[in-house]
Amino acid sequence: MQNKRLRALARLTWPVLLLCACPQLLDDDFGIRSAELPPETPTDGGVPSAGGAPSGGAGAGSGGSAGRAPEDGGAGGSGGTTAPNQGLPDAGGVPLPDAGGGNPDPIGVLLASSLVHRYRFSPDATLEDSVGTADASSVGVTFSDGAAVFAGTGQYLDLPNDLLSGLTNATIEVWVVWTVPNPLASTAEWQRIFDFGSNSSTIEGQQGSNANAFFVTPKAGTNGKLHVEYESSGNINLEAPEPLPTQVLVQVVVVVDEENQLLSMYQDGALQGARAFTGSLTTITYRNNWLGRSQYADNPSFQGRLLDVRVYAAALASPHVQASFAAGADADW
Repeated sequence: MQNKRLRALARLTWPVLLLCACPQLLDDDFGIRSAELPPETPTDGGVPSAGGAPSGGAGAGSGGSAGRAPEDGGAGGSGGTTAPNQGLPDAGGVPLPDAGGGNPDPIGVLLASSLVHRYRFSPDATLEDSVGTADASSVGVTFSDGAAVFAGTGQYLDLPNDLLSGLTNATIEVWVVWTVPNPLASTAEWQRIFDFGSNSSTIEGQQGSNANAFFVTPKAGTNGKLHVEYESSGNINLEAPEPLPTQVLVQVVVVVDEENQLLSMYQDGALQGARAFTGSLTTITYRNNWLGRSQYADNPSFQGRLLDVRVYAAALASPHVQASFAAGADADW
């Protein structure tokens, strides 16, 4: 615990010292869209323009799937189809840092200052939140080579209640290997990388139906795609062009920008799609915050490995996601 406090103190101190020494880091050019951070978490500087929310993204729709694929196999609802990186708002003109000359990395500073939870799975399986205090607990998950291993037979990680409570803008980044032997099998559909929220059961820790949640699945139903969904005051969902690749390490990033009403999804630093987001993370009851488990009792358990899970209290822009991808699953911030 003492080591955690020292790390937390160091994390809060060195960005402040760096910013004092280099006041140009406060320029809007290096800003990210700030969230409502907890009192102990410093906010960053400028706020780049989101460029406006598009009327529809790749696979975007306003119709809810309730954890199932719509009859047409798509995301459902209204909204056009936009190929990745086409017709989407820019990242606000945030430049990538110059890595030469030993200069500080301003994007790394901003990523560190907005990070509020992080889970890196060491062999001793401490499940410690290395940034905050929301330590996880394991239900049957094993640990190997710095990864949490999910066998697809009921294993999951349980994160504390109210994990995202109080956040409006937020980014969730996961480094994942999906290990299903047959992605075309029905058991590959509607697995969950993460599922944060609650369901019809009034008993904490139990699955049910009629979720009030925010989740990502590697494959949304038959012929489905990598899919993010918000199920609360009207379902909002977004799909990538393809399912999550199997047997390879992939970075998946979901960005909720309530301030600019935009939901975005990235894979390996590349924008997969974006759509208008008219919901709010504050309308979700965060009673069951699971890695590898669905709120729905009849959805299969996740089969794969998680190496790193990060929660940022900010809506990251494309250059920040790209910089995090370049830094890798063991990024030091």
